[in-house]
Amino acid sequence: MSAESAWVRAAAERLRGAGYRDTSLDVPEVTALRRADFRVSWFLTRLHTFVLLVTPGPLDVRRAAELVAEGVGAAKRAKGGLPLGFQTGLAALTVVVVDEATDDLRAWFALRPAKMFGAFPLALLVETSTGRVTTYTGDVYWGSAYQSFLAEQQHLVTGDAGSAALGGAGGGRGQAITTVYAVVFVLAILMAFAMLVLLLVR
Repeated sequence: MSAESAWVRAAAERLRGAGYRDTSLDVPEVTALRRADFRVSWFLTRLHTFVLLVTPGPLDVRRAAELVAEGVGAAKRAKGGLPLGFQTGLAALTVVVVDEATDDLRAWFALRPAKMFGAFPLALLVETSTGRVTTYTGDVYWGSAYQSFLAEQQHLVTGDAGSAALGGAGGGRGQAITTVYAVVFVLAILMAFAMLVLLLVR
């Protein structure tokens, strides 16, 4: 077994232990797992998280972009349930595992994720020869409610809480703004409920 395959097997076991289940996607030679979570702090939305573990062999920036796009598309087709944007979101974390990467590849994986309605594409590069992990580490504002959770999933995949992850170098501004919005949102719901109760007891 190659070092890349062994890394994928270990990552998949960690994910299963955290509540992920295996899933089948219409993408060849991918180990895919998924889970769904609902939180009030996400403005009462359910997030479907897909993790795609890929050992692509020869890789360049163009192929890396194709892998991420294919992963998001396959996750959307497999999600099921309500349409994206109707109190439901999707995160597709494509984890590309190689022996060693070029500087061009590392630079591409460090770019800010693309904005997509109802979906959040994340790309993470793992080099087994050195253990190096590369991904975007700034804050996000589009989908920022999920930022800390998605960073936790990236750490879960790598098995290293100190590895590169979303928000690691951004100072937490996006998450802080989302927290304020979430508090206001919950207070608005409580006020609306209180007004409804007052109307009913009159």
